[in-house]
Amino acid sequence: MSINSRVKGKGYELEIASLLREYGYEGRRTGQRQAQIGDGSPDVDGLPGYHIECKRVARIGRVYDWIEQADRTCQSDAVSIVFCRGNNKESLVILRARDFLDLIADEEQIS
Repeated sequence: MSINSRVKGKGYELEIASLLREYGYEGRRTGQRQAQIGDGSPDVDGLPGYHIECKRVARIGRVYDWIEQADRTCQSDAVSIVFCRGNNKESLVILRARDFLDLIADEEQIS
């Protein structure tokens, strides 16, 4: 991974941590080092019940690879989600359809 890619990735992780804080969560970048990849740490922490991976890429296309990476690194029963953003685009969140429907069902039970 080139230095520019790492800088871009770190910047995006900080952006997502800031977004979480903006919404009242304790978002923080975990500060993974290259040697720690796969140690179970999410890229960003602070959204209870979710394991967050962040991908800042030119083109979004490897979504299945990304969600599988989140699954591999998750060491709990947290839901794997991926925040991603293409160049000059807004951020998206990727999660499995069943996880989304479970989330919606939980919200409906609260209402």
